[in-house]
Amino acid sequence: MGNNPTVLINTNLPLPLFRRGKVRDVYGLGDKLLIVSTDRISAFDVVLPSGIPDKGKVLNQLSAFWFEKTTHILPNHLIKVIDSEDILRDVIARAESSKQSQWKGDTSLTLETSLIGCSMLVAKAERIPVECVVRGYISGSAWAEYKETGKVGDISLPQRMPPVNLPYTSRYLFEVLSITSGGNIGAGGVLSHPEAESQSRTSCLSKLGCE
Repeated sequence: MGNNPTVLINTNLPLPLFRRGKVRDVYGLGDKLLIVSTDRISAFDVVLPSGIPDKGKVLNQLSAFWFEKTTHILPNHLIKVIDSEDILRDVIARAESSKQSQWKGDTSLTLETSLIGCSMLVAKAERIPVECVVRGYISGSAWAEYKETGKVGDISLPQRMPPVNLPYTSRYLFEVLSITSGGNIGAGGVLSHPEAESQSRTSCLSKLGCE
């Protein structure tokens, strides 16, 4: 048996911490950001003390795939995935030249092994606080709403699945795309499609000073 795989739970890079989310740590690089996907597990709005080896790498590469796949539909913030030592050295050099970093000596050699594959360089942009969740089972915030209204967002479930007969974590008869106001710990209420559209439009207009 080999050594136990390393699990990246927390990062503490010598860069300005821009934001620490439930799973991702974000560091400032002037007009750009370094986003590190850790191996932390977030379930039911709780960050668990353990992690899953290489979860961050899978999440980072999955995100990059869809950013690249959909950029012709809507441009996004992705600049490059940090998937090699050369790219990481370029990011480190960028940080040092902009005086954002305190990297010195051999510290970067250690960082290279932990950041490669699970991080990306992105343009700094305003985040719209809306996220989409494809649900196969009724659980979490969707369960609370379903018990009260028989719906998830503005999606009505089939009548043959009434609230009184559908137990917690039951399998849907079809996949449901629900929209939430999640992103931060303590957030995550289900939104209807009109509510999500309104919230996105309000957020964009606010950033443009056009409220």
